[in-house]
Amino acid sequence: MRQVTAQVLQTRGSLVSVEMRMLTLSVVLGIVQIIAASHAASLQRGYRWTASHRDEKVEPLGVWPAVAGVQ
Repeated sequence: MRQVTAQVLQTRGSLVSVEMRMLTLSVVLGIVQIIAASHAASLQRGYRWTASHRDEKVEPLGVWPAVAGVQ
């Protein structure tokens, strides 16, 4: 009985480790995606436009910012 309980605890411990690793990698990937999308828009329109106010209409973004998720 003790041996079975120890095996179950070891199995659960490794599953939590995998879940936490996947969660961490998902968060990192999400942050990388946000950074890539913002840089794609900034590279196309320029950093001055990114830091300025947006009172006037602008043309739609091209292909790469759309692929990165901006639009």
